[in-house]
Amino acid sequence: MESIIIMPSKTSFDVFLSHSHADADIVEKLAIKLNDEAKMNIWLDKWVLVPGQKWQQEMARGITQAKACIICIGSQTPRGWFQEEIERALNQQVQKPNFGVIPVLLPGADVSFVDDFLELRTWVDFRHGLEDADAFHRLISGIMGISPGRKTHTSTSNTRTIKPTMETKFPHDTQVWNAIFNPDGKHLASVSQDGIYLWDMQLKIKGEVLQKDEIFIEGLDMEGDYITYHPKNSAIAYSKGWQVYFDNQQIIRRKGWDIGIGRTVGATKLRFSTDGKLLVSSWVDGITSILDVNEKKEKILRTEGLNDIDISPNSKYLATAINGSTILLFSIGTTKLLETLLSDAKAIKCIRFSSNEHLLGYTTGWAIHLMDISKKKSDVKLTGHKGIVKKIAFNKDGTLLASASIDKSVRLWDLQAGKEIGKPLMHDGAVFSIAFSEDGKYLASACQDHHVWLWSLY
Repeated sequence: MESIIIMPSKTSFDVFLSHSHADADIVEKLAIKLNDEAKMNIWLDKWVLVPGQKWQQEMARGITQAKACIICIGSQTPRGWFQEEIERALNQQVQKPNFGVIPVLLPGADVSFVDDFLELRTWVDFRHGLEDADAFHRLISGIMGISPGRKTHTSTSNTRTIKPTMETKFPHDTQVWNAIFNPDGKHLASVSQDGIYLWDMQLKIKGEVLQKDEIFIEGLDMEGDYITYHPKNSAIAYSKGWQVYFDNQQIIRRKGWDIGIGRTVGATKLRFSTDGKLLVSSWVDGITSILDVNEKKEKILRTEGLNDIDISPNSKYLATAINGSTILLFSIGTTKLLETLLSDAKAIKCIRFSSNEHLLGYTTGWAIHLMDISKKKSDVKLTGHKGIVKKIAFNKDGTLLASASIDKSVRLWDLQAGKEIGKPLMHDGAVFSIAFSEDGKYLASACQDHHVWLWSLY
């Protein structure tokens, strides 16, 4: 017979666990861990509420009796519930300044709709699993209201489970510049001088040819990101000279110039915001366009020597790399310059936000750097490539980073351990771009050898 633990009636709790019903099972596992290992008295609805009583009053009483509140964010957390719980917790914090409000990201959590709250606080990240000892130590420190100090635990590593295997190669007639996955995982899009091709991920064969044109992107070179998928409806945006198309409709047209070889160059970088409302494009004349896709309203930023751009996961910030040495952070809403994150680097080629928007990755020469933008400091440097690193990509949960280099290799990095995973994934030519599938199971690399290489990771 299963034993039942009767929770003692106390007027004080160490922590109040706030969660949606969709995350009840995983939250109870966290409560058990806190109760068993940290000997904390936990307010959890399932353990405390008495059947038949008015639960709203009991919950209100419980949060006033607790020293801290954990806001649990899971893979299915409803938006409405989250906003109500934030308001409840912050009201308590106004009355009790020492009352801790701790956001906790559960395994599989999507932070895209909670960033207004999270950006104001340091959260605890259990997306790697509840067994993450370092995250648990940080959580205990937050509940107790003390600094966690230096990292003393070793987090669960990805290196035991990842076993990269080359699945297939998709052919082009010329060297391939970009390859990206459809958000639903059914297709892969790739681009080279001979056009945009869509590939069926299940059958591993060529599907629709979106564009077939020998000079389809005039002035094309290996530095560009000429295609991007809309995150919600999977329509493709792509650039063609001084024009940008979305869902096969021209949405931006600007006047440009001919570079003297019968071709023109224009938009070289395309990014959708996470919510799909904005399309950001950078142009060789220093213009960055921020287009509201629905309203067709455009805002313009002007910077000289633009190398790369990226949008934060909360769709609020735009990072730009200029002149190979400087990274600037702008507000997308106002186009106001917020921060100069870096001003003395050399040869920056690529910048990318992690799913944790406080972490920004960038490349200089043969190296990769990881910066905590709240500190404006690069804490980690990843080395191992033997040539210029062209592109980097984070997987969706921010635990892995992939890098592509002209040294004919792709390398995988465990961000928890801060080290390379396994041996380099060697190619038959320079690798110009890299992308993870949405589910993190596949990796696509665009190669100089006229192929897209498809790798399975698990």
